[in-house]
Amino acid sequence: MRREEFMYTPNYCEENIYTLLQRLKETQPDGDFYVLFISNPSASVAIFRQLKGSPDLDGLVVWDYHVVLLQGPKASSVVYDFDTTLAFPTSFKTYFELALRSNSQIPIHLQRLYRLIAANLYLEHFSSDRRHMRRQDGSWIAPPPANKCIRGSRAASEHTLPNYLDMTFNPHPLLTSEPYGSVIHEYNLLERFF
Repeated sequence: MRREEFMYTPNYCEENIYTLLQRLKETQPDGDFYVLFISNPSASVAIFRQLKGSPDLDGLVVWDYHVVLLQGPKASSVVYDFDTTLAFPTSFKTYFELALRSNSQIPIHLQRLYRLIAANLYLEHFSSDRRHMRRQDGSWIAPPPANKCIRGSRAASEHTLPNYLDMTFNPHPLLTSEPYGSVIHEYNLLERFF
């Protein structure tokens, strides 16, 4: 599988993952997929091995948020990230060690939290009218995808993206049936996929 086989628009990771997930679910309807939003309350997180990153800093990018797709089970978990210089997909272990790295190695203001969402819930409840990518004058910050805006069959509104970006920590970090998943710490993520 090659990333070029899938629709991709730079700076629209949440939509890229949505359309990738739709395609993968067609061929793997029982696949163990999860969507992972990576951010923090200050919307500033460090991720390495990124295509847009500085080669001098091992591909470091400070994103406001980033979205990837995980596929389990634990022993063979893989990550799909359109923006990484690593393989597509790559093992979760490799992705964690080279692209994420332990929060303990990163300045506190760039440390990550994670929102983990079951694939079917994401497909049903995600929507974006792309307002977050418009400047005050209405022009685009980055050119939008060619396809129409996404609205899942059970989306509460035309723009549910802010619900996924809310990184308020949940003291009960188990994956729930909540439409927007759960915010978890790094150790919860490693427990589940490493």
